[in-house]
Amino acid sequence: MARRPHWALYAALALSVALNLGGAGYLFATAERGRGPRTIENTIETVSSRYPGATGEAIRAALENRRAELKTAFDDIRTARRATRAAMKAQPYDPERLEAAFAEARAKSSALQAIVHEAIASAIPGAPTDDRARISDDKD
Repeated sequence: MARRPHWALYAALALSVALNLGGAGYLFATAERGRGPRTIENTIETVSSRYPGATGEAIRAALENRRAELKTAFDDIRTARRATRAAMKAQPYDPERLEAAFAEARAKSSALQAIVHEAIASAIPGAPTDDRARISDDKD
């Protein structure tokens, strides 16, 4: 019985290892980057893409119509987050200042959520019944 050369097997194994390491490196590199900062554009895309067909498009349009409000809400959240970081770094540390900054950040986040929820609520009445029936529960 003829023996196959070992070098072919070793070359195939080396190639397999190299491809697996390259793939793993790519996955780790892209996972490290994450989604990036939240923007108005990716918020509109994320929210509207969760709803089927015409419903998603109606929600996208409602959010686009409130783009100026969304910008203000995003700016307010950024300002509130900067205030929380400043309170954490302050010398001397003031726990009341930090709690007040956190409360303000929560309020600003709630204001953003209210804008999104109001846009969704305004789009739902005109949504086709079959689209509304296909709204999924599993994208939380």
